[in-house]
Amino acid sequence: MMEGVVCVDFVEQPSMLNTAIMRSKDVNGVQTIADFFVATARSTETKGDAGRMLSKPFLNIPKLGSAFTADVILLIKHFPSIASAFLDNLGLVRTRVGAPAEIQLPSSRMIVMGANTLNINRNLWADMRESGELAKLQDANAAPTLTEARVVPLPRAAGFVNDGSSLLETLVDTGDAELFGSFIVRAVIQYKWQTSGLRQFLCGKDVAQLLGAADNSSNSNNGSDVVSVVIMVVLGVLAGVDMLQEVRQSRLVHGYWLDFWNWLDVTNVVLVFVVLGTYFAGIVAGWTSFRLLLRDDTTLLVEGLGDPANGLLLMFNLLLLADFDLDTFDGDYVVLLRILFVISMVLVPVVLLNLLIALMSDSYERIQDRADIEFQLLRARILREQDAWLTLEGKMDARRFPMWLHVLVPKGSGVGRDGGSVQWQGVLHALKKEVADKVEGVERKMGGVEGKVEGMETGFSKRLDAKVGGVDERVKSLEEKVDRTLELLQQLLARGRGDGGGGQEEPVQGMGFT
Repeated sequence: MMEGVVCVDFVEQPSMLNTAIMRSKDVNGVQTIADFFVATARSTETKGDAGRMLSKPFLNIPKLGSAFTADVILLIKHFPSIASAFLDNLGLVRTRVGAPAEIQLPSSRMIVMGANTLNINRNLWADMRESGELAKLQDANAAPTLTEARVVPLPRAAGFVNDGSSLLETLVDTGDAELFGSFIVRAVIQYKWQTSGLRQFLCGKDVAQLLGAADNSSNSNNGSDVVSVVIMVVLGVLAGVDMLQEVRQSRLVHGYWLDFWNWLDVTNVVLVFVVLGTYFAGIVAGWTSFRLLLRDDTTLLVEGLGDPANGLLLMFNLLLLADFDLDTFDGDYVVLLRILFVISMVLVPVVLLNLLIALMSDSYERIQDRADIEFQLLRARILREQDAWLTLEGKMDARRFPMWLHVLVPKGSGVGRDGGSVQWQGVLHALKKEVADKVEGVERKMGGVEGKVEGMETGFSKRLDAKVGGVDERVKSLEEKVDRTLELLQQLLARGRGDGGGGQEEPVQGMGFT
């Protein structure tokens, strides 16, 4: 280790973070350790700039193991609020792997790929561009963007640690969408989705859609067509397989029935069985016949306000379409009716509708502000359900779950909360982003001013120390002269006493007088 540089590898177990979480369980202590981790990660990025030697500790990322990821998983389980800020501030760490100057990033504003090495192949992205793999991940319609190469500083972040748990599973179990706004979590989700998640998700859906399209194209006037019957039988088999998978997932996945979308999947399968039963039992034909009988029924009142439907239609015409006749308000209570009508015309179209628009706009802004992180949470739930089917050997597969995730992001980003896709996310989100950018700019300027002030203080301190040193030397010189003068005076006094005041006085050496 070079002098002045402190390397932090966190290899020794239990680590400081693990000890703070499991033993002390003190919020302030855990926060301090988490902030120290973040500080070491940021020092890693500035280490060696312009040949400087840093006295601050830096994170030795190549020596990190899955135990570090396990500690972060514990942090998420026990202190989710601290974990959210920790993942945001830790962010992606710059590496020595060379990045292409400009590429066309997709809507997610990042490109992720996995590798089991960190810095061995520094031409990783260049090799991908030459082989054409990088072009497959780009968006041909996007504008070129300056990028830089970074890495997720959590080994096996997309896979499983030694005890069988995973970062993604722990994040989903918390149910907190705020944890899904960091660059680290987004990179993990994007990698898993593009490598296997999307293919598995569309596998069963495509088959069902193709069979439904074939059924529609082959359907004739005769409902008992052989091809149609065969297709319906195949759909029934697929629905049965889906139902078995849902049952198995409910046993493997913790809190499966607490998710609304799982209930929706089960309802979808049940509806398929209902349609199949209706198709084969002829219920559709019976229901159609029942409607035909009702159509000829003349016992229902259909005029004026004789039934609720016509009453609602009349009120709709009066209040919203302004389609009415003043003669309608004649009778014994004509004055009261007209007053109530005017009040209703003012309240319903003007006040209530504007209030509804205001409430819907506010709700829309709040939903759009969280839409991207909620989307990431839903996608992570799908990936967690897919991982539930993996065996122990599959979870440890290094080809599917590599050690490191390399990421290309726009230059200057990678730390903090990701702004999400380029899609419009509402005025509230835009205002918050603008305020955050302004605050970041002010903080950057304040940092520059603080640096200048520190430099001025250092220069002033050096000049003051130099002047104080000169004054000290002069004082010391004067003290030496005073000591010599006192010594010579003592000699003079001693001689005067020895001579008894008579005789010729001899000059005193060193004094210049007699």
